[in-house]
Amino acid sequence: MRIAAVQMIAGPDVAPNLDTAARLIGAAAARGARLVALPEYFPLIGASDQVRLAARESHGGGPLQDFLAGMARR
Repeated sequence: MRIAAVQMIAGPDVAPNLDTAARLIGAAAARGARLVALPEYFPLIGASDQVRLAARESHGGGPLQDFLAGMARR
């Protein structure tokens, strides 16, 4: 099994970070990766604790979970 590790510079805005992650996941998959590891804080970094808490999701749904599920289905 081919595995890829993504390195990216995340910022404080979720949407551009997800766009970058999607592009890098797609590139890894195009090269045969079946498992892609992302940085721990790939969707949101550099923000205050309050911003991170506001972005949290309930178990089972939300934009980040939907993004990851969609990427896994590809």
